[in-house]
Amino acid sequence: MVKRILRLRASPHAIAIGTAAGVFVSCTPFLGFHILLATAFTYLVAGNVIAAVIATWFGNPITFPIIWATTYKLGRFMLGQSGTETPFHVSDLSAKLSTYSLRTIWPIIEPMIVGSLPVGIGCGLVTYIATRIAVAEFRKRQEARLKARREATSAKVRAEVVAGIGKRPS
Repeated sequence: MVKRILRLRASPHAIAIGTAAGVFVSCTPFLGFHILLATAFTYLVAGNVIAAVIATWFGNPITFPIIWATTYKLGRFMLGQSGTETPFHVSDLSAKLSTYSLRTIWPIIEPMIVGSLPVGIGCGLVTYIATRIAVAEFRKRQEARLKARREATSAKVRAEVVAGIGKRPS
């Protein structure tokens, strides 16, 4: 995924802002809508949409438990919901999530939405900086490799021309 992002054809800023937007959206609890949200958000800030879609993979089965726990706890703290009690019992979680009533899952989703903002912004900023530096460095190295290859080819052609001058056609 990293190489796909580095090889995109856009400015380093556009790629970095798209990647940051994808990571930011991955920190939200809107599972199933990450690609749509990342695409819309990236379009609004003139970033690279492909980079944003790729970056939504930041949220994956390995990172989601960490993201969700962090956003939930931070959101409860930010909302002033102190203590360790939760508005649900763990065994009731699947029942609550399987009901489609917003009223039943709001006590879970609200802190996650609030907590996802600072977590997403922090992860997005780190991602923006790292991606912008990585794209610029990748392009600098790629240009150096291409220049070395052109020079080697040019030297080879010159050597063949010089060698061909001393030979007589048969």
